Amino acid sequence: MQLKNYKWLLMPFCLVFGLAVVYAFVKTSQDYLSDYKHENSKEFVGKGMALDSLAAHLEDERITAFSANQLNPTYVLLFWSVTCAPCLKDLAELSPPGSTTLIVPINTDKLKDLEHAHKIFSMLVKGLPFLHDKNRFLQEQLKIKYLPTHVTLDKEGLITKFQVGKI
Repeated sequence: MQLKNYKWLLMPFCLVFGLAVVYAFVKTSQDYLSDYKHENSKEFVGKGMALDSLAAHLEDERITAFSANQLNPTYVLLFWSVTCAPCLKDLAELSPPGSTTLIVPINTDKLKDLEHAHKIFSMLVKGLPFLHDKNRFLQEQLKIKYLPTHVTLDKEGLITKFQVGKI
């Protein structure tokens, strides 16, 4: 038998093989992300962050002023990037927080992308300052690998929730 008689089988075979490879990759990625979410949640929930040093690092005086004016404040740190579509969707859907919740969106882009990120942020979000994680300090401290990531802190700076992905 000659190979040219079976040419018509080559295309469906390649398609099925390609789909199988993509499926395996996606499944493995989902399993890894699931493990990561659970691992980081266990590692950080209950640990503390100094709110004063967080405010100083982000150059955001709202953090310390908010804790002084509220009886039981909650802080939600939202790590995002301009290249992350779910992050931009999260930012666009931000609703005004309750009177005891302060949302702190923290940009994770490189310095060369900050101007573009600031433009996008100002189009999507009104009433919140543009904050940047300089030198990836917070990302390294909290071992953030995937975006968006939401970290909820209580009045003492204890992490009460660590969530990867859209809220």
